[in-house]
Amino acid sequence: MPETRQASRMELNDDERIEKTIEKVLNNQSFIKRIVETATAVIRELYEERIKALEAKVCLLETAHSNRLDAVEQYSRVNNLRVFGVQEDKKEDLSASLTKLFKNKLGARMEEKDIDICHFLPSDEGKTKQVIVRFVRREVRNEVFRKKKLLRGTGISIYEDLSKTRAHLLKLTKVQLKLENKDVTKRNKIDMLVCVNGF
Repeated sequence: MPETRQASRMELNDDERIEKTIEKVLNNQSFIKRIVETATAVIRELYEERIKALEAKVCLLETAHSNRLDAVEQYSRVNNLRVFGVQEDKKEDLSASLTKLFKNKLGARMEEKDIDICHFLPSDEGKTKQVIVRFVRREVRNEVFRKKKLLRGTGISIYEDLSKTRAHLLKLTKVQLKLENKDVTKRNKIDMLVCVNGF
């Protein structure tokens, strides 16, 4: 029996020592601070890696989405051309005037019905307005675009209707390569413009 009491007292002493040690550790502010700092650093490192991976994924998805939207926008413009230098005349039908211009100056095989719609685009005061022309058939549009160099010296020029992103890219490319509009016309099959057109 005395052995059991002694063993019980020893267990009690062990429990008391453990309790006192825990209490001492918990009251030691610098120890707790170190534990919190270490745990925080580990958690931060784990989450920072995860956050960086998610940010990179979001960036890729945004770029892919933006590129897809731009491709869709450009595809919607594939039958369009922009014409600069046409004088605005309220009395004359613009569609008939453009058909006459394309037939007489470019020799395009087309009729007025080949133009789906055309109108002047708003511009800043003092600037020449440009005309947007949507053709019914792409082959007619392509013929007009192919023959645009025949308009040199007339003050009228024809450009593709590019999305805002592609127009900006073309402008940057022209500046970088020191190209003028006539060079772009001559070299419209080089890689940079194929990239801009995307089709």
